[in-house]
Amino acid sequence: MHPLVADIASCFPVHPIPNARDAIIDTYMVEHLHEILGGKPWPNLTPVECRHCSDGFTFLTPIGLHYYLPAYMTAEVVD
Repeated sequence: MHPLVADIASCFPVHPIPNARDAIIDTYMVEHLHEILGGKPWPNLTPVECRHCSDGFTFLTPIGLHYYLPAYMTAEVVD
């Protein structure tokens, strides 16, 4: 594991996992966010899934942004 990835993992909790309603703004434009992110622990997201969600990053609520930010940061380091 890349040392930076380990640092990210140590700084952000995995639980509690927010439900999709609390993490993602409810809009028809980001249905894929609900499918890819909704209810998943951030460490389980792959760099590919993060890339597929990058267009909807601004549709995350403050709760979703705080929770899923480490997944996006890890994807940038790994990929």
